[in-house]
Amino acid sequence: MTVLRVENLRLANYTINIEFINKEAVAFWSYDKKTIARFFDIIAGINNNNNSCFYNDNNIYDNKEYFQARLYFDFRKKYLSTLKLNYLKEKFRQKYNLDFNKDEFKRVSEHLDIRGETEVNHVYRYTKVGNTFVNFALTRSLDKSIIIINNPTINLSMQSDIDFVTAGLTDKSKFDLMILGPDNLAAFAGKLDRICFFSNYTGEIITARGDDSLVVVRGKPEDIENVIYQDEEKTIFLNYLTRAELRKLEKEMSLEAVPAEAIDKYVARFET
Repeated sequence: MTVLRVENLRLANYTINIEFINKEAVAFWSYDKKTIARFFDIIAGINNNNNSCFYNDNNIYDNKEYFQARLYFDFRKKYLSTLKLNYLKEKFRQKYNLDFNKDEFKRVSEHLDIRGETEVNHVYRYTKVGNTFVNFALTRSLDKSIIIINNPTINLSMQSDIDFVTAGLTDKSKFDLMILGPDNLAAFAGKLDRICFFSNYTGEIITARGDDSLVVVRGKPEDIENVIYQDEEKTIFLNYLTRAELRKLEKEMSLEAVPAEAIDKYVARFET
């Protein structure tokens, strides 16, 4: 079942057509991180989409029904100024008509030791790691079926923390649709249904599924399809070649086949 639909959305030099289905975890990647932020601002219903994005066949822009269903966070930002659970439950109920699950927030907080990443004076000050933890705990605790999360593992370095957060953000028993803009795509290996790459070569979105791999080639080969990224030194494309065709290409130039989640190893991303 289609949950969210994008039709002929113009964003910079891209024309975007994509459908998001129920119980799906989808990640977006671009060599320019700002592209992801701009796209998310649109599909979150914040910026005007010129009648190109739909939830239940209705335009999502400034759509109260959609806002009630979706949660949009950038984990670099701070959303909570307190960890007082009773206060938070009442605040979300009164201000946003949202159910706040105190037990879930407490469970996540204790697992990640959020208190250990928080300094409490007259205000709550979180470490950078602590802020990511708090945002994750809040995401898990609010009654939302659609989540749009940018930079979901920002500032995290311990593998156990990363595994806990990535598993929690791709939990299909909790969420109906999970749209992610990973700062560390490799951290979500094995947890995604699709990875959508904003190509800097074609102005298209190239989609990888399941066990799809990428091919990294030195130089600029001719007649290559599905190019995700190209610069003066290399070309990266979604692998559509047979083993025989790959071996033939390998005789002509240096190449490496890698998992789709490994692209950050080969591309230094930036933010304009």
